[in-house]
Amino acid sequence: MRKESIYELQLIDMNCNTCIHFKRDVKKTKKNNNNPLIKRNTIHYGLCKTRGVEVTAISNICSPENEGCFKHRKLNNK
Repeated sequence: MRKESIYELQLIDMNCNTCIHFKRDVKKTKKNNNNPLIKRNTIHYGLCKTRGVEVTAISNICSPENEGCFKHRKLNNK
């Protein structure tokens, strides 16, 4: 899949994982994703800086509830 296609899909998904407002909690993510048999679908933990609440995100999962809040973290690079 080309980078442009991936970017477009992420804009549709509106997942916190690719949002500029998502502040990652790397320690919590590593602590809670400790099953060596699971290689994909890691749950990412963090804070939504816009809403001020803890959030979780799994890559490539559509999150339509983020409409109006989501801003792609690489928006300035496009």
